[in-house]
Amino acid sequence: MEEFDFSMAGRMHLAQSMTDGSADERYFLWVPDWTEDAGEKDYLVLLNTGTRLDMKFEIVYRFKAEFASKGCCFAISRDGRTALAGYAAKKGVFCYDCESGKALWNNPKIKRIAEVRFNNFDENIIEVRNNKLEITYLDRQTGQVLEPERAKAVRQVITLMQASKNGKFLMTADTFPLKSQAGYTVYDTETGEVKGRFVAQCQRNPRPFDVTDDGGLAVCSAYQKQGVSLIRVSTGEVLWSKMNYKKVCGASFDADDRRVMVRCDNDGIYFLDISSGETVERITGEELFPNPYGADVLHLGRKLARIGGHEISSPGFSWKKAVGTRDGVLMLLPGNRKSAFYDYGGNLLWESGELGGEAAYLEDEDLICAFWVEYHKENVTDETVFEGKILLASPRDGQIVAQTELSDDACAFIHHNKTIVCSTGKLFDVSGGSIREIEEPFTFAIK
Repeated sequence: MEEFDFSMAGRMHLAQSMTDGSADERYFLWVPDWTEDAGEKDYLVLLNTGTRLDMKFEIVYRFKAEFASKGCCFAISRDGRTALAGYAAKKGVFCYDCESGKALWNNPKIKRIAEVRFNNFDENIIEVRNNKLEITYLDRQTGQVLEPERAKAVRQVITLMQASKNGKFLMTADTFPLKSQAGYTVYDTETGEVKGRFVAQCQRNPRPFDVTDDGGLAVCSAYQKQGVSLIRVSTGEVLWSKMNYKKVCGASFDADDRRVMVRCDNDGIYFLDISSGETVERITGEELFPNPYGADVLHLGRKLARIGGHEISSPGFSWKKAVGTRDGVLMLLPGNRKSAFYDYGGNLLWESGELGGEAAYLEDEDLICAFWVEYHKENVTDETVFEGKILLASPRDGQIVAQTELSDDACAFIHHNKTIVCSTGKLFDVSGGSIREIEEPFTFAIK
């Protein structure tokens, strides 16, 4: 294969193969000269034979196809053999065989295309999104729109999840690489029914969105420009939007679902009235984690935490999150496996290199439940390896009492029935001091 000197500086017309919701940096589709329209232009399929940090490219296939410098999007299959091109105007979707350069099919009926991709769970299904972020599903072999019954069975791609405080509702997001928006779905965790679907702004922060305990309202945020919005779940109606909050790093409802808490980088936390969206209170320079067991935990500039009247300095770059228990507070550090436990007198009781990621306190069992997932590849030509764990530990000494392997990317904790739900639908019960996989998975399907 021919070596290729490829600069990663220009990514506008670059597509990567995708697997399990994460970028598989193995095959790339690249248009070297993407500044002008052309009836025929070189498309290159590149194979990264190096690593993610030290990339080395070889040209696997080269073919010619029409190109539009604006309103054009691409996708490539995991094996690098099939490419998609979607055009915002007139031409629709093309499917190419990369080895021969032959156009396998063209569906010109799909309009206003913003993104094309192969479904992560089933590459025989192609997802096409328009500029309103509505999805059309195509058959990979023919390019025809899927029949309604088959489309209903398409597995939803999930990149982020968040459960309501009582665990009755689960809110999922499918984010888009080139847009600060996402397709949201709210599920009833007891029946599996869809409470509502809508499109709104999104960001990849620890808690960019939330849903109320009755599943009726959702709050969505974006780091820049789009601020914070309150949305009626059943209809997708935006009840109010506030654009004056900048650098929003998270939004959630308070304990009573009466206020929206908005956390802004370097600007503190705002409490908004749920009816009007107006600011009713502001705390500057702090992040608030309400604690039902006594002293509030306030993060001061992310580096310091205050437990009651005691200030605790983070041993790492910053504190990420706090989880209150009857005996003290579990402080989570950035990274998947780091935490420290302090009593309400501000004394460090123990540290852990295993408990981290996301955590919750199981009050009736007096146990901490934590789970984390990370993914890596020894070499870029290898499959992406997911590694993670669910752990139950004692808050008194951090001793792990039960653990199991976890290999899914996006996960959430459903508190009211002590269940971990994964983006693939896999469920784990974490009650009775043990962890077991539930046989019947949760169904994330397009219904």
